[in-house]
Amino acid sequence: MVNGTTSCTGENGDGTMQYNITAYVGDDHQHPDALGIPTLSFMDPQYGEKVPGTFGEYWHTMEDTPDKVSEESLGAVGRLVELGLRSGAFVIYEEEQNQLVDEDTTGDEVEESNDASEPVSRSLTGLVILAGLSLFAIVGLIVFAEWKLKR
Repeated sequence: MVNGTTSCTGENGDGTMQYNITAYVGDDHQHPDALGIPTLSFMDPQYGEKVPGTFGEYWHTMEDTPDKVSEESLGAVGRLVELGLRSGAFVIYEEEQNQLVDEDTTGDEVEESNDASEPVSRSLTGLVILAGLSLFAIVGLIVFAEWKLKR
């Protein structure tokens, strides 16, 4: 898919992927990424007539409908996604999630890092404290109300 490279089938790249051209996209595609969800956006900036400030006349308008999807561009994206899935290119390996093997083990025993569970346990502790204080306040109000009614 890249000019000057050989594809998986041994053919010359067709220039579909152009790494020398970059564009900033500030729209709904960045929200999942901001939440920490790994994302990839595949866009065809060549499709449709050019409109200043957009990727084409249809992009994110009421005319952005399935009949405007480019068959060629959709096929290229499909091939790219298939290649990424088959090659594992979309898998993110993070050091925090890697399994640590103890030197004393034979390789069968594996120890996992518990760093990811710390924020969950802290927030759970906070909720338990809040629930306890709320229960104490409710019981206190009931006792106070009964005491006032008896007077």
